[in-house]
Amino acid sequence: MNYSHMITKAFRTLKSGGLWGFVITTQLAVLALFAVGALASLALVGGVAGVTRLSTLSGSSAAASPATWLVLIPIFGIFTLCGLLAIPIALIEYGGLIHLTDEYQAGRSTSVKDGWAFGTRRMGRTLLVDIVVGIVGFAIVLVGTLPSVLAIVGTVRGGQGNGAAIAGSICGASLLLLLMVFALVMLAGFEAIAIRYALIGDRTSGDAIGVGWTAFRARFKNVFLLLLILIGFGLLFGMAQSVVNYFLQFAAIGPLVFALGLNGSKGTGAVFVVMLVLLFLVLYAVALLMAIFMRIFQQALWTSFFRQATGLEPPPQPAYQPPPPGTYYPPPYQPVGPPMAAPPQQPPAAPPLAATPPQPAAPPAPAAAPQSPAPAAVQPASAASEEPSTSTTPAAPDADA
Repeated sequence: MNYSHMITKAFRTLKSGGLWGFVITTQLAVLALFAVGALASLALVGGVAGVTRLSTLSGSSAAASPATWLVLIPIFGIFTLCGLLAIPIALIEYGGLIHLTDEYQAGRSTSVKDGWAFGTRRMGRTLLVDIVVGIVGFAIVLVGTLPSVLAIVGTVRGGQGNGAAIAGSICGASLLLLLMVFALVMLAGFEAIAIRYALIGDRTSGDAIGVGWTAFRARFKNVFLLLLILIGFGLLFGMAQSVVNYFLQFAAIGPLVFALGLNGSKGTGAVFVVMLVLLFLVLYAVALLMAIFMRIFQQALWTSFFRQATGLEPPPQPAYQPPPPGTYYPPPYQPVGPPMAAPPQQPPAAPPLAATPPQPAAPPAPAAAPQSPAPAAVQPASAASEEPSTSTTPAAPDADA
């Protein structure tokens, strides 16, 4: 598989304004949800004065009183409810992001509305696939951590300070934890393939998990290499984000010190609070944009991998390489003699006669009625005497002779 082409497609996908707008709107929806929860909590404790009172009680002996904890329980419940309400938004964002990356790489248009609509329609499939993968991941964590903890605790209790036994248990537990981490990383690769069979391939959750497992086993090496690429880009992204945050924090030191000088050493004035809020908003906005950048890049890279693995995207054709200078080009073909005359046009053959049904036989002619012979004509005597005798009977001889 062409990994350089995948990385190029993933970076080109970052040019989609619809992708950026969709992810930003989902993040703003989550932020608005928790902002409502914070305002509700603030109103519950009695405003800013109540928060100040709680912060004062936290450092005194009254922090352990039941009244203090009774105030904090509703606040915990509000933020828990906000977290539960944020789960559908996260599922919509995940499904819509996969859909929009596929649409952009297929050459189709992307929009914020399309992302929200598709993510809402496929939220059930996304949830079921993630639940199955989450159960498998939880089982891997139990298999990886529970035996290690039991082995270490049993060695410490039974060995009574035996250093070699404790060291052996720790080494075995470390190897088991490394295998657990490797299994969880590969499980993330399987989940990326299965969820795309469900969303891009338009399959049910069970079918997507089965086909995804088959494709994962067939492309195990390719998935492992892509995960290594993603880990490398994640490290580079983390370092770049740390540099940007340190630069912003260093740039904000001067305004904060200036605000402290205006308001005394206590730093409780309105200018200092405003500067602190602005700094927090700037840092949050920068961190949010960088996180969106990395999230879109990761999903676009997995989508490009899926499209190549399933044949949705043909492999790139090599670019045309011109021949080196000095290459011999044969002259064009020249005919030896004059061109041959075109053959005479033959008239088109007559179309075959259409089949006609046989004609019925002619009826027989009617038989003529029998006729009686005509009677002989009677001649008169005068006419008979005048006509010469035509009888061939010889005449009688004369007596005198």
